[in-house]
Amino acid sequence: MARGVLWLCVSVVAVVVAWVSVVVQASATQGAITVDTGGYQGVVVAISDSLSQDNCSHYVDNIKAIFGDASSFLFKATGERVFFSDVTIAVPHSWPCPGESITTDTIDHNWQTAHVRVGPSHALFTDIPWTQQPGGCGDPGDFIYLTHNFVLTNTITTGRKGKTLVHEWAKFRWGAFEEYGHVGDPTYPTVYRSDAVFRPNYCTDVDIPGSCSCSEDCSAEGEEEDCIFTPGLSADDNTTITSSLLAAPFIDSVVTFCDQSTHNNATTTKHNILCDQRSTWEVISQHSDLQGSSGVDMVEVTLKTVRATAPRTTTVFLVEYTDVMGNVSSRWEYLRDFLLQYILSEAPAGSRVGVIIFNHECRNASKLYELDGGTAERNELAQYIPYERPTSPETKDIQTAIETGVEILGETGGSLVLLTANLEEYNTTGQDLVGAASGSPVWPILYPSDPDVTTQVFQDLADISTTTSLLTVPDKTGTYPNGEQYQSTGNYVLLADSLRQATHSDVSMIASATGTSDASDSVELTLSVQNSTDYDGGFMIEILHSILGHSVTTDVTGPTKPTGAVDEETNVVYSFSHIQDGDYVVTVEANFSGFPVVARAGGVMRTADLVVDVWAPRGMEDLSFEPGVAPHFFATVETSDGRRVVNANVKAELRRTDEDGNPEPVTVVMRDGGVAGDVTGSDGVYTGVVAAYEPGVTVEVSVTANDNNGLARAVGQPHRAPVSPDDGQACCGSQLDLSGLQQDELSPFSVSSAPGIRGRLTGDPPGDFPPGRVTDLRSRISGWEVTLTFTAPGARLDQEKASHYEVVFKTPGEVSSQRNITAQDVGTEVSASMDLPDCDKVYTITVVAVDDNSLRGKDSNPVQEIVSCSYTPPSTPLLKGEIAGIVVGCILGVLLIILIVYLCLNSDHLNDLWVWKVLTCRCCCKTKKDDNRLYNPPSPDSPRHIDVVP
Repeated sequence: MARGVLWLCVSVVAVVVAWVSVVVQASATQGAITVDTGGYQGVVVAISDSLSQDNCSHYVDNIKAIFGDASSFLFKATGERVFFSDVTIAVPHSWPCPGESITTDTIDHNWQTAHVRVGPSHALFTDIPWTQQPGGCGDPGDFIYLTHNFVLTNTITTGRKGKTLVHEWAKFRWGAFEEYGHVGDPTYPTVYRSDAVFRPNYCTDVDIPGSCSCSEDCSAEGEEEDCIFTPGLSADDNTTITSSLLAAPFIDSVVTFCDQSTHNNATTTKHNILCDQRSTWEVISQHSDLQGSSGVDMVEVTLKTVRATAPRTTTVFLVEYTDVMGNVSSRWEYLRDFLLQYILSEAPAGSRVGVIIFNHECRNASKLYELDGGTAERNELAQYIPYERPTSPETKDIQTAIETGVEILGETGGSLVLLTANLEEYNTTGQDLVGAASGSPVWPILYPSDPDVTTQVFQDLADISTTTSLLTVPDKTGTYPNGEQYQSTGNYVLLADSLRQATHSDVSMIASATGTSDASDSVELTLSVQNSTDYDGGFMIEILHSILGHSVTTDVTGPTKPTGAVDEETNVVYSFSHIQDGDYVVTVEANFSGFPVVARAGGVMRTADLVVDVWAPRGMEDLSFEPGVAPHFFATVETSDGRRVVNANVKAELRRTDEDGNPEPVTVVMRDGGVAGDVTGSDGVYTGVVAAYEPGVTVEVSVTANDNNGLARAVGQPHRAPVSPDDGQACCGSQLDLSGLQQDELSPFSVSSAPGIRGRLTGDPPGDFPPGRVTDLRSRISGWEVTLTFTAPGARLDQEKASHYEVVFKTPGEVSSQRNITAQDVGTEVSASMDLPDCDKVYTITVVAVDDNSLRGKDSNPVQEIVSCSYTPPSTPLLKGEIAGIVVGCILGVLLIILIVYLCLNSDHLNDLWVWKVLTCRCCCKTKKDDNRLYNPPSPDSPRHIDVVP
């Protein structure tokens, strides 16, 4: 089709893309943070534009003071190993900040992706700093949050600000957890049982003095969760306590992390439970930051102030044009045609786009074109894309291409999208690709890529910015009936999705279908569209195929008629003014059989209400398997005003990207209940576990959420914070208490994450996964009987039903005893009652899930119970009927005794007593006629044998 008529659907799709939602990223990738000779570099602190710009200088000065203090404190606490060396403070783009020296920095810096974020007071934790930390032990957190009042005032009772920042840094960077209990928490209470007393649930080298709400002397009365320990904060009381910074940073004398010599593994803190009773220093010291960095010299922290990145959509494509791109049929044509599709139709109005075509040199390099509502600029830019496939053997010079791309971006900044093959290792001798980028974000798209060829040089490019990722399209080919090989249409789909992700396209795929032409040289595909009201603006159907050099005819019929089409050699894009539910039938005809076709319907989801964000601890490109541990990823559902949605029904579908067609997805239930891999319940962060697949597999991830039959609620954003005895709710126990927050009902909804999210599974082959772990075990004692309740874990890290649960009773000096409980479905509540093995002994009780292969999971959080040997069951009040029965029984008993006494006194003539006759039934019997043959007793008047006869 001639270039002049390629704008048929530009206006429609431009309208579609114009409905752009601002997705607030819930995590900050830590790849930008490095350690050089013990000094942390690349740390970004950003200030929210919702704060007052009049305080700009105060924010900047106080942040500098806090980091300066924290740096020296961090250096001492880690044994002179690490400190803060280079910190960037990003002020809002629109703030004038008079008097501040603000430098120009081309690196992406904004509040949503900063490592430390300064914002308004939190609805749940008021002004207490906190760290969003949904991962497991050793996993990095997402970000640290400091409130404006914490930064500007000295009224927050968390202690020294620099020390508080170090407390949060240990969670954010090294994956440690707090070492204190939480009020009313059944899993991590404020006290734990030790013999017959409650001790404060703090990991400190000396017990913190304080008081218990349950008894004056903290004697173990009742359950731990019902007893609140309040620490004594007098400096005189606490001068001997030196550790741990994760337990009591608010105490002046605490200056170290606990180690093996000071760690108390009997406490039931979150760190002890999730980190298998290891001390914080044992966890921290294993981090790569502290390997081989002892004895360094600390330098003063350098803090510079920059403006946060302004919203922009500026992209320069760096496109490899070597024989590698042309030696397989359709490989170059796929890349060429989709780039044309983006430039001519999908690029939103107002975006700036440039193109560089390179091999050993830059063959074509455009300027930045401002793509408005007309066709001239788009058609002119399209001329830079070569039509013919490359055939001459050529080398490639990526560094020169990157340097040229940076020049084109200029001071306005933007992103580079590098499209290059990775079929053999790229020789970087004499090249510095990261240096060439000069801080500009780079999206490397490896098309095609050999899984056996290293990608590290390209990963380094992706790590320049927290907003970019390495995207790979595994090399896969198909074969026509005539024996000719072609790049698979599955690769075409992955390439299109990768380009859409790198350019932040808002087009979501609504439906897809694949097929192969039959003997009639045609193929018919049906796209079933549902929930059309979930989409705004226009609608598109794209047809992708690998037919070269043949006449191709396409047609689309359905509930609505197309308003235009853009036709390239290997794709056709139909545009529609609106979308309706129903079946859209796509027909493709060519003059030969056996050609594959992919048809996809796409649109832009309605963005007015809710947004789904997806991320992983080390980025979706590093979903790492570790021994006995599967990769985790997370999702949030947020309203347009930034409130988290809890109690939603959230699921993820994972599909392999190295298979043609539409492979069956793996469904992952994402949980926010503080169980089944989720660290903190009701924090609005939903956790998913990838127990399927093997390392080396790339999967496309799509997360959907709905209102859970009306149970979902929008609340203030609840997150993690350190303990504060006086202010707010301490965060975070096994569950956040949201009862004090306004929880708004939501209209019925069903939303999905942005398209094109992909995850790369890394690490070593996992083998057999153990069952999941019980993390919410609770107990109640009644006499000898203890009742245990917990949420049912399952086999294969909660993916399947377990075989049974083992209950283990342990007491010092004795062999542990064991009972079994029948397994239940994952996520249901289990309740079981049983007697303690013995009395006057404190038993530590744990529960372990066991699968059908006798593989055991980890021990649950422990609970402790004891029963006294002098215990006697309490008397039960008598009922009125029982009392009446006792009274009647007593009266009858007295009458019986009287009767017996009476009979005894008259034993000589019982036969004459009417009572005796009644008892012997003689009163109702007739007297028999005398028989002379028998002895007749004398009459009463006759003399007896003992009488004296005169």
